[in-house]
Amino acid sequence: MRANKLFLIFFWFNIIFSQWLETTIDIAPDSGTIALVWNPTNNRLYCANYRSDNVTVINCNTNQIITRIPTGAGPTALAYNHTNNRVYCANRNSNSVTVINCATNQIDTTIPVGTWPAALLWNHLNNKV
Repeated sequence: MRANKLFLIFFWFNIIFSQWLETTIDIAPDSGTIALVWNPTNNRLYCANYRSDNVTVINCNTNQIITRIPTGAGPTALAYNHTNNRVYCANRNSNSVTVINCATNQIDTTIPVGTWPAALLWNHLNNKV
């Protein structure tokens, strides 16, 4: 009887707390998607593609690819700046950070930084990356 109770509890939790696949979006074969960041202002998902040196922008309302934005070599990490509506992309192999304007999905600037940038974090208190 104890096994049946455990099964029923497990089954109940699976029904209530389960997740399901809504759709699959094909970024690109062998693109090497390595990082994701969501922009809640525009409801867009930004995907850093390490092998293809770009960021794919997906419209989360339609699950469609909007564009691919070329970055520096080896985009590795992404951070979203809610205050300025910008995505920052660390380009490991070109020692730079690309700043993407989320309103236009265009590059604002590319900032040279130290060797092999691999992580980003936006400080909302000081509005700095």
